[in-house]
Amino acid sequence: MSVFIGNSKNVIFFEKALQNGRLSHAYCFCGPEGVGKFTLAKKIASEILQTPEDKLLQNPNFYYFERSIDEKTGKAKKEITVSQAREIKEKMTRKAWGERGQVLIVDGAQYLNEESGNALLKALEEPAQNSYLFLLGDHEKNILPTILSRCQKVFFHPVGNLELLEGLKKNGYDEKNSEMAVLLANGLPGKAKKLAEDKEFVEEFRTEIRKWLSLLKTDFFGKTESLENIFSDKDGNKARDILIKKTDFWLELWRELLLFKTKKRNSRLLTEAEMILLPYTAKQISEIMDELIKTQNYLKNNVQIRLAVEQFLLKF
Repeated sequence: MSVFIGNSKNVIFFEKALQNGRLSHAYCFCGPEGVGKFTLAKKIASEILQTPEDKLLQNPNFYYFERSIDEKTGKAKKEITVSQAREIKEKMTRKAWGERGQVLIVDGAQYLNEESGNALLKALEEPAQNSYLFLLGDHEKNILPTILSRCQKVFFHPVGNLELLEGLKKNGYDEKNSEMAVLLANGLPGKAKKLAEDKEFVEEFRTEIRKWLSLLKTDFFGKTESLENIFSDKDGNKARDILIKKTDFWLELWRELLLFKTKKRNSRLLTEAEMILLPYTAKQISEIMDELIKTQNYLKNNVQIRLAVEQFLLKF
């Protein structure tokens, strides 16, 4: 059985609630994607329904909802629709099969709009006996107050690097990959696991850093030319994912350089001689990191790929 990483207070809270039979009917898990909200919700569902986690979808008393796919674009819709909310309400207000009750997980509570939120209210106010709803959202400020007020809020926070590394080791991940994964995971266990599972990740990381160092020495046209192979990719979503991953790598390089400049901390990515040769002040590094984060957000929000990257390259 895998070891849950971080947010141990939440794990202990639900262990006690399950032991004492004191689960509330509705919870809202708030925290960034990859922090463990879905992982813990599945563990709780597995315990309630006495079903292995990998068999939950086969249990007639387990339901999972997320934004549906738009048939025209092939992408997730911007909101959880009112028809989905009505389906959630219908299932949560009817009696479950058997005596163990039923569990519903709704991933993306921040995507409930006024209409779909209102459709869900009755389920929160008049659930069937032994019906348990877990809403997973990014931040409480993005979730409808009417929904929040009817749920018990549980907050999830990014995990410290030492705890994250120890957790990866306990789950059997390769130590070398784990150390690099922690660098890029920003305290998110889900992201760290995906990176640690990638056998080619460490070498790709180091190769990308070297490419980025050579990119710094070229002019704007040289920079854009080096990215043409990505821009020309016919699969726009694949190109976007590649660039988001690259910006993760680049951000970590600048974080390491900033720590070297401000705290004389040695890097695990570059030698001291290489760090010294990078002629950037702490202020310049911070500005570049801010621009990289903006560019990554543009990419995640489907801004045109070339435009997002070229806007960044023009600024350094």
